[in-house]
Amino acid sequence: MKHLLIAASIAGLAITPAACTMRQHPVLTPTDVAYNAGSKADAEAGIKQALGNRGWVVTDEAPGAITAMFSKPNAGVPGGAHTVTIRVNYDANSYSIDYVDSTNMMYDAEDGTIHRNYNRWIANLQRDLSTAF
Repeated sequence: MKHLLIAASIAGLAITPAACTMRQHPVLTPTDVAYNAGSKADAEAGIKQALGNRGWVVTDEAPGAITAMFSKPNAGVPGGAHTVTIRVNYDANSYSIDYVDSTNMMYDAEDGTIHRNYNRWIANLQRDLSTAF
């Protein structure tokens, strides 16, 4: 029985890293996505609307760039919210979404991977932007 428990513990340790990597995916970085906003001001308004509709909070603005943060509580970890910061670079004809920073999202700069939820959040934002213009 003791050997069975030890074997099960070792097997559990071996599975854990694999289970984590299954949740990691290459960071989605939409680049030069075309749209027809009409003007840069219309693009800015549409991007802010799409961000707000998805719960993103604008944290900084510069001409042609909006930085926004999204935070989702993690019920399993007190104070362990998942946060992501992105920068949306735009003009009247296209936009790009760049990863800036994150907390509790399993980001690996060397491998260029992040928790799959990040990609879902970015894909949802892209879908909203595609219907905004």
